[in-house]
Formats: sequence, structure tokens, C-alpha cells
Amino acid sequence: MSPVLERSLTKSLRITSGNEQIASLWITLQLLGNSSIQRLDADQWLNVPNEGPNLLAEEAYAFSLEILEKSTYDDAFDWRLQALSLEVVALQAESEKEDFRPELVDALYPILERMGSSNAALQQHAITCLSIVSNACGYPSASELVVDNADYLVNAVAVKLNTFDISPQASQVMLMMVRLCGSAVIPYLDDLIESIFAILACYHGYPRLVESLFEVLHAIVEEGGRSSPQAIESTTKSSGNQRQAYRPTTIADIVTRLKNMKAKHTESTSPLPPDSSEPDAPTTTTTTTITQSTQDQPLPPSKTHILIHTITLQTSHHLSTPSPSLRRLLMNLITSSLPTLAAQTPSTSGDTENKQADFLPLLATLWPHITRQIFPSSSSTSTTADLPTLLAATQTLTTACIHGGSFLLSRCEDLFPPLSHLFHTLETNLLHEERTI
Repeated sequence: MSPVLERSLTKSLRITSGNEQIASLWITLQLLGNSSIQRLDADQWLNVPNEGPNLLAEEAYAFSLEILEKSTYDDAFDWRLQALSLEVVALQAESEKEDFRPELVDALYPILERMGSSNAALQQHAITCLSIVSNACGYPSASELVVDNADYLVNAVAVKLNTFDISPQASQVMLMMVRLCGSAVIPYLDDLIESIFAILACYHGYPRLVESLFEVLHAIVEEGGRSSPQAIESTTKSSGNQRQAYRPTTIADIVTRLKNMKAKHTESTSPLPPDSSEPDAPTTTTTTTITQSTQDQPLPPSKTHILIHTITLQTSHHLSTPSPSLRRLLMNLITSSLPTLAAQTPSTSGDTENKQADFLPLLATLWPHITRQIFPSSSSTSTTADLPTLLAATQTLTTACIHGGSFLLSRCEDLFPPLSHLFHTLETNLLHEERTI
């Protein structure tokens, strides 16, 4: 490539703007792409020494990083310029292969930020760029690339959150991290979750910002629930705290009980086991006792369990927001977290003591916040919530009752009369609307 052309393109990237700048970057990208293909074809047949760094490629890469470091919401930068910059980053990664890994400190955050863009074309460019970069750097998948570089991303997001940078880019990057990596990245996010709630406490009057942050928290809860096999099983198994419904005794029940009594009597009258003076007998008994006591010891809660518990508890404090859409989002978050928290009890024996020490007090705290969404206070302008919020609150209430069992029995008995009255009122209004139509 002519040195004069290189200098001309390098200069035009910096001094032009608008369509001229986009055209300059596109021409540069085409020249770099063609030269890299020709170089690969020649390397298959000739042992040509390396000619040194490509100055045009380095200048285009540096310029592209400067563009990508700007906000995706900055109207001064056309999305086409950002898309071409992503292509330059992908081309640079393909040329450097695994040597590009140190560059991920600066390049990975802007790529993930564009993956959350509202522009479908720019979002697709970012997804393709991430896939190319992960393959070029030798990672089996894009999620493993993000997990391996999670510390860089977490530090970058933490800097923005700790300085109370309320731009939506940080929440977009966190959302993409959680969606790509799932539960593998959640243990890295404990400090970021604290920073999120600190921002929510200071900027709770900005609905769009609050909703974007709670979308991140909701994604964390959902991915944490998917990673728990106990939470998946809990959707088909009833809670250990359920009260059994009354069922009349049948002849078959009496026969079964008599057989069990006979079996117990036979065991009590059976001959004694061999002499316990044998050396092996005490050892077996002691080993069995130690094994049983070890199995009965409660397991400590996982870090994901603690984070989901914290998110759920803190979320309840924001249910007084006047925004109906935000309240629905919060109710959906709580609905997603309850099965996970109920299933991931820190116990191996399935007893309810540990559950009462962790999950049931959380239900007691959430109950008034949930019912307040169904029956607003007397100071409110309406006696009932809007229909979408009401449906979200009843779904949360249903999930709480399923996993709370008999613990919520007295509360359900107190709530049933007004809930029944609300049902008949809504039914009457619906029938009246149907008749008028």
C-alpha cells in the first residue's frame, strides 16, 4: 500500500466529519481487509519475514476505540461510524489472534455496551464482533471470554457506579454480562449490587434510570434461579411446610397401618445381632453415627443465595413508587426470586428450622408490601390498583402462598374476605362492560 495513501487516510479520519469520516473509515477497512487476505494467501506459499506493524491498521484501531468509548446516546456519532469501528476491532483481533487478549481491557466493555443498543443493526454488529473476537482469542465461546475477563468489566462498571455516573451504559453492560454468562458471573457482582442500591436511594425519582437498574437485578435473580437444580425441582414438588388436606380414612389405610404395626412388632421381637464384643461392630456403628450427624449438619448458603435474598429484601422498599410499570417490574422480580430462595435452603435434611430462620421471615416482611399493591392505602386516589399491577401482585401472592405453606395460613384467612369482595366487584364490572358492548 502506498505510504501517501496511508497518510491521507490517517489524516482524513481525524479532520473530517459526518459522511466523509464514515467513507474514510470504510475505505480504510476495505484496504485493511483485502491486504490481510492477500498476506494470508502469500504466507501459505512463501516464507516472507514480517514487515513490521501496519501503521494504518494501528491508527484505524486507535481511532475506532476512541469512537467506541463515547456514549451510544451521543447524537454526534452516527451508528454507522460505530458499526464500522466494531468491524475494525474484529479485524484487529483476527490479525493478532491470542496476542489481542491484553486489548480486551479497553475493547470488551464498548462491545458489550453496543449489544444492548436499541438500534438492531448496531446490536447485530456488536454480537458478530464479540463472536469474532472470542474465536480469534482462542476462547470456546463468548460467555467464557466474558467470564475470564469479568474482573475488568466489573471494575469498569464499578468506577461508573461509585462515581454516581447515572448514564445507562453501565446497566447495559451489566445486563449483557449476566445474560451471556448466566450464574457464573453472579458471585463477582456483590459490590456492584450494593452500588446499585446506593444509586437507587439517591435517584429514586428518575423512573427510567430506576427501571434500567432493576432490569439488571431481575436478570440476576432469573439467572441465579436457572442455575439451581433445587429451584427447578421445586416447581413440581410441594413445599415441606405444606399442610395436608383432610382425607377420610379408608379400609386400605387401616390395613396398611396394621401391616406397619405388625412389621414393627416383628422387628422388636427378632433375635439380637451378633455379639457387640467383636472389634468390627463398634467401628461400624460409630462410622454410621458420624455419617448421619454430618449429613444432618446444615450447609452454609451459597453466595448467589445471599445476593438474591438481599435483592429481594431491598426491592420491597421500592414498591411505594408511583410508577405502575416499575411496580409491576418489582413484583415480577419478587415472584422470580421466591422459588429460588425457598428451594435453596441451607439444609440437607429438608427440615423447616433453617427455612424458618431465612425464608419465612422474608415472607413475613414482604407480605404487607405485596398486599398493599392489591389494596392501596386509604390515602391513595383509588381503592384498587390498576389491572396489570393487580395481576402481577396476585401472581406474587400466589407464589408466596405456594412456598410459604401453613406459615401464611392465618394471613390468608384475614385476607380472604376483602380479596373475595374484590373478585366479585371486578366480576360485576366486567359483566357490566360486556353488556354495554
